Amino acid sequence: MASKKGPTLATLKRILSRQTISRFGDEYVPSILATPAEAPSSSWAVTLRSPKFNRDIHTLSLNEKKVALRLLYHPDLLDIHEQKMLSTTPKENPVVGFPGTVSRQLPPIRGVVDVAERLGYLKYLHYLRVPDDKDPTLIRRIPYPYIGDFLIFMGENHHIQCRNLTVKESAKDFKRPYSDSHSCASTKEIDKALARHEIEHIYHADASIPTIQVAGNQLNEDVSCNLNQLFLYQRRSVLIVKDQHLEIEEKFKHAMTIGIPPLEIVTWAYARFNLPPDKARTILYQAIWQRRIRVDLYTPILINHPLNPEQKDVIDEHSNWFGK
Repeated sequence: MASKKGPTLATLKRILSRQTISRFGDEYVPSILATPAEAPSSSWAVTLRSPKFNRDIHTLSLNEKKVALRLLYHPDLLDIHEQKMLSTTPKENPVVGFPGTVSRQLPPIRGVVDVAERLGYLKYLHYLRVPDDKDPTLIRRIPYPYIGDFLIFMGENHHIQCRNLTVKESAKDFKRPYSDSHSCASTKEIDKALARHEIEHIYHADASIPTIQVAGNQLNEDVSCNLNQLFLYQRRSVLIVKDQHLEIEEKFKHAMTIGIPPLEIVTWAYARFNLPPDKARTILYQAIWQRRIRVDLYTPILINHPLNPEQKDVIDEHSNWFGK
């Protein structure tokens, strides 16, 4: 039986069961999973298995995937909550309960309904009509929550801060309905789309969480391809003694310095340690992802061409995402 993916009472109950209680790390479950049963039919659903967080990261578009890879590449990322529900009712600050944090006063979430009422936008919310629990002859209108893209947790010394990232294909898509990206939208539809983004911004601002709008078409494509390639190797294991592992890494690093293609080191590692070529490649890609070998991610990483030393740090380019 085909599942109903739109706003229904069943989907609302599923979202609330996952998101009402704060969960972190491998216990976090997104509002919408990147599966055929739950992802919108028009989406490009992809999961990224993160060794760091020991769970799948669920993205619903190629642009979300590009952003997620950049987030996961940051070594100081403490947690990532994708497909995060924006609660319709008041709720404690998202940082409350984060493992290892010290109890402190944090501004709470006041809720989507509260924000919409302050802005005069209650008419733009989506409501479900459901029978009253006590009297089925009565119909209640229940506000349906918005779903955000990424809420990330950064910080140190027990002082954790959140950033809310909302992702679209282009900057102009933040000013028009998603479903009408390639057609003429009515004034009412445009107003509703603008209201949604303003509500999301104020919702997080109430809790001192900044919102950053990210346009996917402004992200460097070589960086996206390189990070995707590197990420695919992060779950692979290489059974080799530590000293040999370090020696191979240093060979790759030296080869970049003198302009020798990594393939030469792959061949050398096979002759020296009988290490299969794919294992040597894994050592290289893991060292690059984990920032022990700093290469230029703005040019293609090719095994048979010399690596270029890093000229610009991807993390620095997107420092506003991370609070720097």
